Amino acid sequence: MRKILILLGICGALNAGEFDNLKIETVKKIYQNQENFDKICGEICTNSLKIAFLKDEEFANGEIGCLDYAPTISGQDVCDNPEYKFEILKFGDVEVEQICKGWTPESQKIIYKLECGEDDCKISDIYNTANYEGKDETFSVKEMIYDCLKTHQKEKK
Repeated sequence: MRKILILLGICGALNAGEFDNLKIETVKKIYQNQENFDKICGEICTNSLKIAFLKDEEFANGEIGCLDYAPTISGQDVCDNPEYKFEILKFGDVEVEQICKGWTPESQKIIYKLECGEDDCKISDIYNTANYEGKDETFSVKEMIYDCLKTHQKEKK
């Protein structure tokens, strides 16, 4: 019995490693194709995340919507020759550290939540960090979009 439990533990660890690689490779696709985020997101984002982006786009109606920056870089300006470090966090999320030498701050951290099946992963949310009143706060991009849309719907009434 003990040998079976050890074997199951080893298999579980191997599968976790495979999923970790799959998650990182999924997120890397965004950074390999940043100029085509909409197309890539269409392939590797969950329907709920795609819907949030579409609702914001509809609300914007050709103007700036609730999302007025690129969540994949946690900002508006793209630096020249950024470096990226990918890491699996404690609960299986993927953290991307974008390093822009000479910028302030020099690095940004973006966290991706993913949902995985047997052979693929989809990004279900992106978490950015912003500095509010001297404190860093991490927030869900999807929730931020929906909160903003709710606020604007109330204002229209």
